[in-house]
Amino acid sequence: MIKGSRRDLKELFKNGLKPNEDHFGELIDSFIHPMDDNIFPIDNKIGIGTISPVALLHIDSGKKRGAFFEGSKDPYYLVIGNPEDAHVIISPKGLFAKNGNNDSELILNDGGELNVKGSFVRTSDVSMKQEIKPLHLGLKEISALKPISFRWNDDKSIVPDIKYGFIAQEMEQIIPDVVYTNSTSGIKGISEIELVPILVKSIQEQQEQINALNERIEKLEKLMQNK
Repeated sequence: MIKGSRRDLKELFKNGLKPNEDHFGELIDSFIHPMDDNIFPIDNKIGIGTISPVALLHIDSGKKRGAFFEGSKDPYYLVIGNPEDAHVIISPKGLFAKNGNNDSELILNDGGELNVKGSFVRTSDVSMKQEIKPLHLGLKEISALKPISFRWNDDKSIVPDIKYGFIAQEMEQIIPDVVYTNSTSGIKGISEIELVPILVKSIQEQQEQINALNERIEKLEKLMQNK
């Protein structure tokens, strides 16, 4: 097939030019397969913007950008982008995102684990913040937390992995602002990254206590030396 040949045929007639046999062949095919100029059915596969679909549905927007869905075999998967370069793949095994030329990668697997090849960065620019105040949470709140080890209920492994964390309901009683509740399921989760500033504050408070104790010890040592 010649991509866009029906459109080209119209332009040829419009401009008073003579079409060749390929143009007429494409015109005949358009009566047999009346589809959009950019849609090409090949071997039970649909290509949009491509005459060489590699999956049941293959969309090509040019410049190595596009998407295709493969559902004829197990596992089913959806690829967005170029599999050999930057792309996103969604399959039963998880979500995979890769920026080809850059050494970066993100994987969300079917076990619910998120793996990032690179840094996990949260926006923190001062221009995007308001009501900035010193943190009042610290050592008291951190000391009240109850770290636990556990196994997930749906972990069917022969030897389930041991995980470490907190109970969201307990955290909610101490630092409620880091606990989030799913409005649909009611399941609670913890934004553990938001505990970092509170941990820093608690370390600072603890260091102040240590410094104060060191000063007292130094004074006592001097008193002992003067006796």
